[in-house]
Amino acid sequence: MSTIRVTDPNDFFSGLLSEYAWDITSSKEITYSIPNAGSRFTFGYGGGEPDNWDPLRGPQIQAFESILELVESYTQIDFVEVNESFFNYGTIRIAFSQLVEDDNSGAWAYYPARFGEEGGDIWLNPGNYQEDAVEGSWLFSTIIHELGHALGLSHSFEADWPFPEVPTEFDSSQYTIMSYTDGPDYHHDDYPTTFMPLDIAALQYMYGVNNEYNNSDTVYTFTNSTVIQTIWDAGGTDVFDFSSVTSGGIEANLGQGQYSSVGVYSGGPQSRTNNLAVAYGTEIENLIGSNNGDQLIGNELNNRIEGRGGDDWIQALTGANMVDGGGGTDTVVLAGNSADWTWDFSINTGSGNGIARYLDTSDQIELVNVETIKFDDSEKSFAAILAENSPEPEVVAMVVDPDEYLWDNDLISVEEVLVSAEDAQVYRLYMGALNRIPDQDGLAWWAEQINQGRLLESMAAGFYWSEEFQTLADADSNGQVSSNELLDHLYATVLEREVDEEGYGWWLEQLTTGSYSEEKVLTDFTQSNEYVMLSLNTVAAFEFLS
Repeated sequence: MSTIRVTDPNDFFSGLLSEYAWDITSSKEITYSIPNAGSRFTFGYGGGEPDNWDPLRGPQIQAFESILELVESYTQIDFVEVNESFFNYGTIRIAFSQLVEDDNSGAWAYYPARFGEEGGDIWLNPGNYQEDAVEGSWLFSTIIHELGHALGLSHSFEADWPFPEVPTEFDSSQYTIMSYTDGPDYHHDDYPTTFMPLDIAALQYMYGVNNEYNNSDTVYTFTNSTVIQTIWDAGGTDVFDFSSVTSGGIEANLGQGQYSSVGVYSGGPQSRTNNLAVAYGTEIENLIGSNNGDQLIGNELNNRIEGRGGDDWIQALTGANMVDGGGGTDTVVLAGNSADWTWDFSINTGSGNGIARYLDTSDQIELVNVETIKFDDSEKSFAAILAENSPEPEVVAMVVDPDEYLWDNDLISVEEVLVSAEDAQVYRLYMGALNRIPDQDGLAWWAEQINQGRLLESMAAGFYWSEEFQTLADADSNGQVSSNELLDHLYATVLEREVDEEGYGWWLEQLTTGSYSEEKVLTDFTQSNEYVMLSLNTVAAFEFLS
């Protein structure tokens, strides 16, 4: 097969290039074959590898072909197998040779060459003949390395004229399979299962980019057993999903050429570090964290990042992003100072929703279930930012002669119409319990009952046991309103805010121990100072259902 001379692009991967690559300009095919008993090697072949050799076993052939498929997924190469015979063989051949073991080498391969039969051939040490080359093993990784040579990749630590060496900081298996140095965060016996970011970039430079591979919407799911690998994806709206990871918090980064840390080493609890890379040119849009405390970093695209459970640290970069912290106490990091961001809480639904916009750019981030925002110059709670940016509601009514407890005071509207304390109490019970304003006849009847000495708590019992209330509060529709359902309804309908855990726990204890009845809790919520002020304008307007 013919070759072409490789020119130096002066790029970050230049140190992996060698003088020649296979020429696929007219045909994308590169043939390969597996030597067998009927194979022939020319006289004077290479260093004499065919003098004493053995063919690959079945599992080794499967491993080799899976690695060829990896290269096909990155590049425009189409590997085609030919059945090896005395007169027929592929451009790339692979077998074991005693010469490799005699030389105390693990394996070697020949670069692409226009002349000579050996160009592109791979020879392995027969000391590993019984190994199956399973993914993640030394032999599997070695075959990836040697195939890199067969396609024109050089060692990262050698300057193969006219190309430089790979910079020292990138000369490890974390960045390239062509290095002899273990990744700084990898165990000595832990090996890449794919070509790594620099390798993929160099192969794509020589053999073009496969723009068809996974170019639709793809969800990549990772587990505790995630191995060292690089993800190449050609397009679509894609997701990195770590929700199946249970071994602890993960560190995820969607940036090109960036790394995530996920899972644990087999047989032990030690967490893996920087074992999942994103290839250059790969765009991953969305990210789902684990149910542990994670560190999640987006990229320059429009990201949707879900923290799920745990106390998460989340950084969204440029673009129009959406971050849902999920459970736990979550922190979002925003670039720049707090004064660089403007806030819009018009979408607030009670789950802590807000949109932050950066200066005069199109960059924005929608935040849901986020507790803390960290800027370059400060750190603020989401509640504090909400309070700073939310306009005060216009008050058009007043409590007459307010004292410590407001529930038994008359109200006066802006038109100076007086609403008696008794009418206001009934009105609040309607709104708080049934989530609606009263009908005029109903309010008049209940107000008369209060005037005649009926206790407000007795009235609340009537509301609580009504079919209307039971239907509203019975969230699971099992025919019974539990203590939790009652409190959830009151926090959402009466106070219109998220639960404060300490207060919720106190009310729940009163209910479960029998210290407070349901009607007393309903009364206390609807007549609390907080609700008196929240409902003041509506109650003072004193409008009714038509």
